[in-house]
This record gives sequence, C-alpha cells and structure tokens, in this order.
Amino acid sequence: TVAIAQNPAAGTWTKGNVTVTLSYSNIPSGYVMQYKLGTGNWTAYSSALTISENNTVVTARLYNASVNDEVSVSSKTIANIDKVAPDITNMKVTLTATENTITAVASGATDSLSGLSKYQYSLNNSTWQDSGTFSGIKSGTQTTVYARAVDKVGNVSGSISNKGTTSSIGAVTITQSPAAGTWTKGNVTVTLSHAAVSGYTLQYKIGTGAWTTYSSALTITDNNTTVYGRMYNATLADEGNSAVSKTIANIDKVAPVTPTSVSISVGTNSVTATATGSSDTLSGLSKYQYSLNNSTWQDSGTFSGIKS
Repeated sequence: TVAIAQNPAAGTWTKGNVTVTLSYSNIPSGYVMQYKLGTGNWTAYSSALTISENNTVVTARLYNASVNDEVSVSSKTIANIDKVAPDITNMKVTLTATENTITAVASGATDSLSGLSKYQYSLNNSTWQDSGTFSGIKSGTQTTVYARAVDKVGNVSGSISNKGTTSSIGAVTITQSPAAGTWTKGNVTVTLSHAAVSGYTLQYKIGTGAWTTYSSALTITDNNTTVYGRMYNATLADEGNSAVSKTIANIDKVAPVTPTSVSISVGTNSVTATATGSSDTLSGLSKYQYSLNNSTWQDSGTFSGIKS
C-alpha cells in the first residue's frame, strides 16, 4: 500500500494544519500515485498535502489509466486538528476575598476535541495570568475579575466576569476614661483598639499632628482635643474605611469666676453669708463655699457659736 505520513504525528493535537505526505518505493511502470480527500476526485500526487479540517480522510493509490487498474490502496483519517475554542456555555467564576486579595476559581467550561487545559484570569480583560489570585488591592474595593478557558492546543475562549469586593477593615474603636459626658479637672486617658490585620498598622494623630504608630494609651490634657485613629497599609497607601475621630470635650481645668459680692446677715450668735456673681463656662457652676478664716471651708454659709 501507499504509505501515508503526517506531521504533526498521529495522536499529537494541533490548532494548525497537518501536512500529509504520500510515498511508495519503485512505482511500477505505467502507474502514478494519486490521492483524494474525502469523497473528492482522484488527483495526481506531486507534493505534500495541507489538511485544515479535522477528521479528513486521505485515500491514496497507484493507478494505471491504460488498463483502469488501481493497486496499493490505503487511507488515513487525520483526526488531531483542533481549531475550536472551549465551550463556556456553562462556565462560572466564584470569588473569595480578604482585605487586599481577590481569588477567582473558574469551572464548567468544556472542550470536546483536544480537551480543556486550564483557565486564565484577568482584572482588566487584557492582561491574563494562570493564577486566579490578585493581591495588592485596597480594602473595600469592588473589582471585576474576568476568566477564560484554554484548550490543550492553545485555543482561547471568550471571557466571562464576576464582581467581588475586598473585605472591609472596619473602623478603629476609640474609648476614653473618664467616659464621655463625665467632666474632670484632670487628664483624659484615650485608648485605640482594632483587631490585627495583616499588612496594616494601628495609627493615631492628635489635632493636626502627624500620624504615629499607636503603642499605648494617650493622655489628653486639653479640652476639645480631637483624636484620630486608623489602620494603615503603607505599601498600598490604604486606610480603607477604618479612620475615625473623637473630640475629647470634658476637661475643665479652669476655676469659676470669683464671686462679685457676698451679702451677710447677722444673728445673736451667728453669721450667714450668701455669695453671688460667679460663673463657669465649662463644666458649670456647682456651688459656693464659705470660710471664716480662709482655710477651713464649708458648703454652708451659716456660721454659729459666735460670741455676741
């Protein structure tokens, strides 16, 4: 029979064409080598054939037209051409997220010829990678991940997409002692807290000061001081939605205004004093105190047991 060889070899899938060559040693006199493709016409063989369609049947023979005689007939089906991209009809993309990472997993694509090889992923539908993990995304960011299927000869499907959002960091907690609403004439202790997040540092600033890494409780000495807190990722310049602020507004280190007058009523053995005219703009005026000797003070303005 006529020998039929192919390149790439049988069993090796290709997304290109297959080259087929026919050969026969010492063709008898009066005979020529011919071929036909499928049910086509017989044609004299002169050079290698280019097969572009899968499952093409190549038939070869030696033929003597004078006596209408064919011998050495052989045939071969070229069955390793795959020019069809994978089918993504049932393909889907599942997303999972952390604070700075989106991970995509595609499934459901099929390929009936060379077979499915892998999935590829992209954040912008132009730069593709085999891994479905994308890092370095700011927290709380909505991202569109694209996925496509690739078969074993490199045919690439169209893409589908899914939207996902990186995890939110959540706000920093600021607490104070004494509690808000409780006035003090001393300092206020402020603490910041947040669960640890990989890549992020807990920071604070006071008023218009610089951001500083938080390590221990803050001592606030001045009324109406604003304390800011955040979780910060320096690599991504990201504070997410963690930033908060609190104004410490219950410190009163200012004494009331000195009373403007003290009225006195006198009894046989007592004196009663009544002060007026003081005020306090912060915590507010609580009371007046009185003393006969400017050292021992009492809340009552009445002093008894005085000689007449």
